[in-house]
Amino acid sequence: MLNALHRNGSAHGPSTLASHAVGMGNRRVPTSDEIRAWPVTVDVPTAGRAFGLGRDESYRLARAEMFPVPVLRLGRFLRVTRGALLKALEIGDEAQPYSTVDPSTKGDP
Repeated sequence: MLNALHRNGSAHGPSTLASHAVGMGNRRVPTSDEIRAWPVTVDVPTAGRAFGLGRDESYRLARAEMFPVPVLRLGRFLRVTRGALLKALEIGDEAQPYSTVDPSTKGDP
């Protein structure tokens, strides 16, 4: 059963969370291309890295229903969708749409 832990209007944008990145040590925020390459869902600490958050802060925000994107409860697991991360971070999904070209014409009109 999917259950959103996120309340509408309680999310903080990425710029609000920049102050939480202080305790990250030498961990770095992933690049746009790295985030695009993530699986369809990721765990809360991985998603938190995209916002400059550490593991503990990510879980704290998820429990308080203040994580920057919706958090899904899948059994005992907390997951975040890659699509929600891309949208919140204003990163375009560069995946190419399915082609509508008829393969028998090899792209010729």
